[in-house]
Amino acid sequence: MGSGSGTKKKHWAEKARMWAWYDEVARRTDWSDHRLDKEFARKPGVSLTPDLRARVFGAIKGKNARQPTGNKDWRSASELAAAVGAHPSFAGTEELYHANVWSFIQERFVKAEDLERRTDVLLERYALVRIDPLTSDDFSTTVMKLGLPALYKRSLALSLHNLPHLDQFSLLWNLYLATEQAIDWHIRKFLESQLDRWLDNFFFERFAARGFHLEFYTAAIDAMMKARIDPMATTCSVQYLGALSSRIVLPSKWSS
Repeated sequence: MGSGSGTKKKHWAEKARMWAWYDEVARRTDWSDHRLDKEFARKPGVSLTPDLRARVFGAIKGKNARQPTGNKDWRSASELAAAVGAHPSFAGTEELYHANVWSFIQERFVKAEDLERRTDVLLERYALVRIDPLTSDDFSTTVMKLGLPALYKRSLALSLHNLPHLDQFSLLWNLYLATEQAIDWHIRKFLESQLDRWLDNFFFERFAARGFHLEFYTAAIDAMMKARIDPMATTCSVQYLGALSSRIVLPSKWSS
């Protein structure tokens, strides 16, 4: 929704992204905002002069988390994140800036094929597999003993154990959205509770000191509850994702 001037209102997650990134950069060293500006704010080849002083990092730190815009001499937010992340003292900060949590919680609808694709990317990256335990000789007996929800929880815990923290969110979010037409609603409720805990911890760790933990956390939960598979998706696509959602996820080394 735009403002009266015709500019698009910035999503709260963009403010959160900039603050989280700035705070992580500031945590790494005792550099002042001015030193960070001198080191990173300018595009290559732009000289710093008395009348051309950047106040980029101070603006990001401020209450509006203002991104660097409107000056051709300064790096954009993504360029700034890349430049800072390339410095040995700030390695890894770019990953936080580009973390899926910021974009996923801005999604209202996700195409079914995109949801399946990005889930498959994570599974392949971390050597995870999806198995239908009801048709697997190795797991059918366990399902009879424990029930599908209990087996699902145990296998997912194994799968998440070695994933980086930010990718844990990505996998949980994708699996949760795919359960919109789940065969077993217990699985959807379990994934919902796991996401709730992850989001609560994440926003507490990143924003409690700023006094924004509850505001951002509740907004993220609201986004999670409203996120849906694109209504233009075919019934077959949605039902296929629903069927996939009942398959357990576990490390490939445990699948045989």
